[in-house]
Amino acid sequence: MVNELHRALPDVAMFAIVNLPANEEQRETFLELKPMYEKAGISSFIIGDRMESGSVTQDSTIGELFAGYTSASLFSDLNARFNNVASNVGNIIQFSYVYGEVPARPVPTTRKGKPVYVVYRDEVKSEARRLVERIELSDCAISVRGPINPKRHQTYDLILLALSPDDVRRISAKVEDARETDYQQHQDENRPHLSNKGNYHAVYTPWVQKVAPDHPRCEIAVIRLRALRDEPGDLEEMVKFPERRRKVEPQAKTAQVQQRNGQQSQGAGETPAANGEVPEDVFGSFK
Repeated sequence: MVNELHRALPDVAMFAIVNLPANEEQRETFLELKPMYEKAGISSFIIGDRMESGSVTQDSTIGELFAGYTSASLFSDLNARFNNVASNVGNIIQFSYVYGEVPARPVPTTRKGKPVYVVYRDEVKSEARRLVERIELSDCAISVRGPINPKRHQTYDLILLALSPDDVRRISAKVEDARETDYQQHQDENRPHLSNKGNYHAVYTPWVQKVAPDHPRCEIAVIRLRALRDEPGDLEEMVKFPERRRKVEPQAKTAQVQQRNGQQSQGAGETPAANGEVPEDVFGSFK
């Protein structure tokens, strides 16, 4: 099917959605299938892992990811170029996600039909800012664990707001102003925040959601996309069960140990992470 699609539409980028199963033997089959799909025209693979928490939410996040990018192409002030993340053949794409909501309040209206709900702008700004902060600190669900690709480190945060396009623009301006202030206050500190860093993009876009009258809420989601490193051995580690993957020490700690032992620095622990930062989820213990 992929061969036929690629033959008919050679200029259209195609991405594969992969959820590594709980069966170990089936996970290893991905190593054999990946080169075949690349040859057939698949450029990148968006990976989830059934062994990670929130596998059901992962499925819905994939749909919201592509719906969000479609919406952003129509309404966002920033050109959302998904292919900037997934541009090279064989790319492995990781997505992180976190969800939140703000209470909505029904207001009287003389119009017949659906009721009207309003939210306080500052509440939406604060919740959006909080969710972005959680993504920055890796306090979120992560589709699959692995080191970020240091050669291809475009990072996209897709911020979905259940508001009209004009309201989304107002909220995005307030959130980014708050992030700029935060950056100015902490710019001398070594933090995992990517705001104001090169190759980082925050894309705000409307997100159509049905309001439940018995639980009216303005829903908010933040989804981060990054390419994982794809060097020899990385894919083999990724398809292993999380508890069987090798442990990788943080860069600074590994460098100190090797220097003390008189060794030349090398290995995965010595590769700078995206945008020169060392996020916890990159050099963690892959729990």
